[in-house]
Amino acid sequence: MWATLKGLGKQGVSELVWELHQKAVYFSELLKKAGFEILNDVVFNQVLARYKSDEKTSKLIKGIQESGVCWLGGSKWDGKTVMRISVSSYKTTYEDIDISAKEILKIAKSIG
Repeated sequence: MWATLKGLGKQGVSELVWELHQKAVYFSELLKKAGFEILNDVVFNQVLARYKSDEKTSKLIKGIQESGVCWLGGSKWDGKTVMRISVSSYKTTYEDIDISAKEILKIAKSIG
């Protein structure tokens, strides 16, 4: 990985960081439009999202992990259970994010 980053040069690394950030913002906007609470300012590649309650957020995280569509982890933010979404691969596309968001919303709907 280090050689790959070095090969990108300053401009390439800057573009990579910017693109990961833009994709994280896009992901957060999709979830926010669907009624999720976004708890952090998306300043890099991390999104902290919450679905209604600790219990429902935990069930949603489990359902997403079991679906295999994408992987995200659980965490705590100000004492609340949250989904921690990281957009960290240069291979992640906007289509991948659309597919992941659609799956998250489908599972959320089944939880209620």
